[in-house]
Amino acid sequence: GGEKAGPEGSKVYSTECAGCHGKNGEGIGTSPPIMGGPALAKVGATAADLFTYIKGNMPLPKKRVGSLSDEQYWAVTAYLAAASGKQVPEGGLTPENASSVSLKP
Repeated sequence: GGEKAGPEGSKVYSTECAGCHGKNGEGIGTSPPIMGGPALAKVGATAADLFTYIKGNMPLPKKRVGSLSDEQYWAVTAYLAAASGKQVPEGGLTPENASSVSLKP
């Protein structure tokens, strides 16, 4: 699961993302699945790409895009990566290490 990504990412996911993407990232309605399998690789090759995508496009509605802190965006990026079985660096994701975390299935 996403525990190794820390409780912060799980908290941010529950409050900001789960309403549209589902409690387990399964996707609801028009919101796509975002955990497991190849889901994350659709937005980029690395965790750095994922961070950039999430920060630039989430949370919806559009007026809320970019409304989280960078810490929250990093936490939820790490949470999604870990929940999808990717190896997240000890101490979490940072701008310095995120491009070394591959999202390729």
